[in-house]
Amino acid sequence: MKCSKMEGMTPEMACMLQDCAAMCQMTMGCMMRGSAMCAKMCAMCAEMCMMCCSMCMQMKQDEMMTRCAEMCKRCAESCNMMNKMCMAA
Repeated sequence: MKCSKMEGMTPEMACMLQDCAAMCQMTMGCMMRGSAMCAKMCAMCAEMCMMCCSMCMQMKQDEMMTRCAEMCKRCAESCNMMNKMCMAA
């Protein structure tokens, strides 16, 4: 993985980014299927995305990581909104 070779990127950070991407995919699938776990999945996904955002901001000297932080924050905001929608349904 390219990210794991970036200066300052720890193996733990690279794993967290991969785990977050996998969680986002799984959450999307649950939402598309109308899963009963939708709200919980969205909440957990939002939490992971914010953790990744914080990690990426630690490497703000890197333009790609700054963009990653912005995308993670947007994803977390979307997941929080979907969480509320799932709970209201």
